[in-house]
Amino acid sequence: MTTQAKKQLLQVLDHLLAHQTITSWEAIQKYGITRLSGYIYLLKEKGFKIDTVSKRNAKNTGNYGLYILTDDNF
Repeated sequence: MTTQAKKQLLQVLDHLLAHQTITSWEAIQKYGITRLSGYIYLLKEKGFKIDTVSKRNAKNTGNYGLYILTDDNF
């Protein structure tokens, strides 16, 4: 894993610990991360319990994933 990838993984984890949820749009806007699902997968592999909830967008034209750090982690 590159230094940049490690940094982005930690940014996702820090965001989840601070806010408990994250979406792909938040990851893009705040951290420039375009492959959030990959980092969520890595965090799950490391033992973090993260649920995914499918949400409908505001214009009702598509879905997006809301990733939730569960209370099982605390």
